Amino acid sequence: MHCGLPQELRDHINTFFVEGSYDNEVIVRQENGNKMAYYVRQPLSADSYQWMEDPFFAQLRAHCFGRRNTRDLLIEYYRTRTFKFAHRELGLVRAFLNIDELDLRARPLDHIRRLHLEFEPFLICSSRDKKRSDIGIGTFLATLEALAVTQTPRITTIIHIDLAQNISSENLENSLLGAASVILDIAATVTTLVAQGVKIEVVLEGGWNKTSGLKVCTRLLSSLEDCITQIETARRQE
Repeated sequence: MHCGLPQELRDHINTFFVEGSYDNEVIVRQENGNKMAYYVRQPLSADSYQWMEDPFFAQLRAHCFGRRNTRDLLIEYYRTRTFKFAHRELGLVRAFLNIDELDLRARPLDHIRRLHLEFEPFLICSSRDKKRSDIGIGTFLATLEALAVTQTPRITTIIHIDLAQNISSENLENSLLGAASVILDIAATVTTLVAQGVKIEVVLEGGWNKTSGLKVCTRLLSSLEDCITQIETARRQE
């Protein structure tokens, strides 16, 4: 009966169906082989949660709804979720965008609206393996540049630069200079991509105060020096 309804009505039903009790942020990781894994937060109490595989996507994988309905629901799932990649998973972004995991001719690239990429400059700067560090920034910049090649103006990409992780307290000045260099590389790439029509938002964030947190420079990369000054001040007050 569902398949016989007008498309507009089916879209409303699909939207209602994919809205669950979990949040709309989906963490993308890689399991065995090339299979993607999708995780959501399951609340345990008012202030705690655990990660679990997204139960809705598990149902889609099981083809519980028939091929046509599954495709419609998958597309709506892509449209209504924010897909997040942690720093160590950034190499998966291009594969994720082009995967047709359920063989339904429905790629994330063609339907998703929000992409969230987390980047940790200090993780690259603190790496003892220089070659590994080069691959880190290279992979990230290549991922950003791939967004321009796809020509998908519907996708908004949020670049979350986390300045609170993996900082080296042994040589803070060099760590900050290294991180600043990495951020400037990102800024140059972002500037080029925005000029090409790619929708990108950049957030710089640091949070060493475990009680209240410290959020700095939550705007486009317009004041890097102020941001570094605030980070240094926060470290001294820790």
